[in-house]
Amino acid sequence: METDGVFIFDLNTKYKYQELLGDTTIAENHEEGSFIWENTWFSEEEINEYDLTIFHKEASGYYRKYEEVHHQRAYSIEVIQKLLEKAGLAFMAAYDAFTKEMPHAESERIYIIAKNRKR
Repeated sequence: METDGVFIFDLNTKYKYQELLGDTTIAENHEEGSFIWENTWFSEEEINEYDLTIFHKEASGYYRKYEEVHHQRAYSIEVIQKLLEKAGLAFMAAYDAFTKEMPHAESERIYIIAKNRKR
């Protein structure tokens, strides 16, 4: 069964990973919890790895430690278009996040809009 749905998603850009997040540490300390976010940018693979350590205050007053590792790949709009086509979707538009303008070299996040291809 084919539907006429629209698929909207967002992604961080290579610019953001490479220039703003790459090889940085972000940390915040609050009474209810704290986190340490350590980024590593792997330019050859175009992957941002971040190690996230969270300290969450429990009802007992003690803090529980959680650790996560995330990997996020940077994709160009051209690659996204090819992947959408391969998945049976038609690329409709791309926007610089929050501005509704066309993406540019310093866009940090991009919204993509796609829909089912008519058969």
